[in-house]
Amino acid sequence: MKTESPSASTENSANKEKWILRLYIAGMTPNSKRAIANLNKICAENLQGQYILEVIDLIENLISRRGEQIIAVPVLIKKCLFHYGG
Repeated sequence: MKTESPSASTENSANKEKWILRLYIAGMTPNSKRAIANLNKICAENLQGQYILEVIDLIENLISRRGEQIIAVPVLIKKCLFHYGG
């Protein structure tokens, strides 16, 4: 599941950077739901629309677990600061 930040459409055009965040979970357990809610709140308060959040369920996508060498979940990985546009 890939989601744009809620305020992405109202960003200042001068600031064209976004953090790419990947949250790995194992099913929609209570801990997974809490991690998603907490991360959305933290990002909304601190990143003000400057992020792309990818939630990856390792039960559904075992290939991703091998690529990132995930050993515990939920876990958040900051991939990069992405620059886009002019």
